[in-house]
Amino acid sequence: SALFLEQGLTESAKEFCEDAKKMVEIFGNQHPIYATYLTNLAQVHLAQGEDQEAEKICQEVIKINEENGNTQYPTHAINLRNLASIYSRQGRNDDAEKLYEQALDIQKHIYGEEHRDVAGSLMHLAVHHIEQSDYKKAEPLLEEAQKIYESVLSTSHPKYADVLCVFAHFYCYQKENKKADNLYQQAIDIVENTLGD
Repeated sequence: SALFLEQGLTESAKEFCEDAKKMVEIFGNQHPIYATYLTNLAQVHLAQGEDQEAEKICQEVIKINEENGNTQYPTHAINLRNLASIYSRQGRNDDAEKLYEQALDIQKHIYGEEHRDVAGSLMHLAVHHIEQSDYKKAEPLLEEAQKIYESVLSTSHPKYADVLCVFAHFYCYQKENKKADNLYQQAIDIVENTLGD
């Protein structure tokens, strides 16, 4: 499911989630494996733009994890981050920021300071601040994410291209179009070299 989701094949990802449901139901709806299944399903709904369904599932998984003491799991952080992105789109900015920060704290606790998932959460939080025109908060988060991706993945990895795109958005919002254009072009070059046209 996750592999198809990475490729943007959301219908195939959804089918695999449905198949997985039959297998994980034997564990009961309070088991971490069931929570992981729900996490994947929520991400499929998010990718399909079905925020309402994704929100309901994220809240259910967060409740399962909290009730079973599984709040230091990677999937718990993913659900907090997904719910934060939904809240951000709904204009619930304080709630979103709080959840982004909780997710980031969990990931740093699990993985340490230099991990690609930590960098991903830093980028999500930075985007949230950019959308609020809070560039002073966004910039150090982006710089930290960029350093992590460079260290852990290299400057030729598509995820590094992602952070360059977010930096480009950062400059676009501030009308610094030449800087933005340069970063977009670097990102395009990375993606073309690694994934093709």
